[in-house]
Formats: sequence, C-alpha cells, structure tokens
Amino acid sequence: MTEPHYIEPTSASRAKLAAATLAVLAIGLAFERWVSPRLQWVASLPTCDSLPWVRLELLFGVLVCWYIGYAAFKQGRETWRTGQTPLPNTWVWQRTRVRTGGYAKFTAVLALATSAFFLIGPLVIFIWQKLYLIFCFPQSCGCT
Repeated sequence: MTEPHYIEPTSASRAKLAAATLAVLAIGLAFERWVSPRLQWVASLPTCDSLPWVRLELLFGVLVCWYIGYAAFKQGRETWRTGQTPLPNTWVWQRTRVRTGGYAKFTAVLALATSAFFLIGPLVIFIWQKLYLIFCFPQSCGCT
C-alpha cells in the first residue's frame, strides 16, 4: 500500500482563509445593519408599492442559488476529473490527508447532486409556488 499524501498548510493559505472568514463576517454584519431594516420597511409597504422590491429580492435569491450551484458543479467536476479530494492547491488550515478512489468519486457525486439541487431547485419552487405571478403586469395584479 502506498504512503498517504497530505496537503500542507502555508502561512499564505492560512491568511487567505482568515481573510475569507472576516469577509463573510463583514458581509453578514452589513446585511444585518443595512439590508435587514430595508427588508422590514419593504414588508410594511402596501402590496403594489412593495412589488418591485419583492421582485428584486426574488431575483437576488435565485441568483445566489445559481451561483452556489455553479460553484458546486465546478468543485464536483474537478474532483471527478482529478480523482482526489481536496483538490490540488486547496487552502487548508491544518495538514489534510488527500483521499482518492471511491471516496473522491463519492465526494464528486455529492457535489454534483448539490449543484443540481441549487440549479434546478429554484426553478421548481418558482413554478410550484406560482412565484412567476410576482412578475405579472401591475394592472393584472390589481395595481394601477
């Protein structure tokens, strides 16, 4: 049996992981400070006045889901292609064992399934819950 391979952390990869973590925290704080009050204001508006804002919220949510699906697809495709997880040049905080074979293929399939969920799921919900009605003409929604 061959010796297991590891991805070793570097100070640069740790700095990038720390910066990414701080960026996520900053985005969450900004959302809490500026976006949440705006969403509460939109919720207090009459239906016809809030319709453009609700459309924007829905589009933003679908675009975020599609971005997550795209990222999961890329991860799954590369994991399948290379046959290893984590992928080469992955940022790691600590020494991480590289796994190959069935484990890597299973990880790739899970990433591709997650991708399909995030790419197709919003469309299914959009049609099933009839959210397309939000994009109706204002007159047909009862707004003048």
